[in-house]
Amino acid sequence: MLRLNRINLDMITGLQKKLINLLQTDSLIKERVDRLMTIKGIGQVTALTWVLEIEDPNRFSRISKAVSYCGLCSAQKESASKNMRGPISKKRNKHLQWVLIEAAKIVPI
Repeated sequence: MLRLNRINLDMITGLQKKLINLLQTDSLIKERVDRLMTIKGIGQVTALTWVLEIEDPNRFSRISKAVSYCGLCSAQKESASKNMRGPISKKRNKHLQWVLIEAAKIVPI
C-alpha cells in the first residue's frame, strides 16, 4: 500500500513539473510568473496559479473587484446606513482563494 502511494506521489510530482515547464514556454505566462515570484514568499506554483486563474488582470476595473474575485474580502451587508461585515464571502474563485490563503500561512514575516 505504501509503495503504491509512493508511486502515485512520484507520478503526480513528475506531472506537476512537466506542466510547470510546459506552461513556462509561453512568454506571457513566464513573464507574469517571474514578476510575481519577485514577491517574497511567492513560489512557482502560487504564481502560476494566480496567472492561470486571473488570466487578464485588466478585466478588473478596480482592485476591490480582484480582491472580491479571489474571495479575500468579507461579506458586507448594508442596511439603514449601517455596515455589517460577515465571514469571508462565498462568491469567489474557490481554488484561487485556497491557494492564496495557504501561501499566506507560510510567508515569512
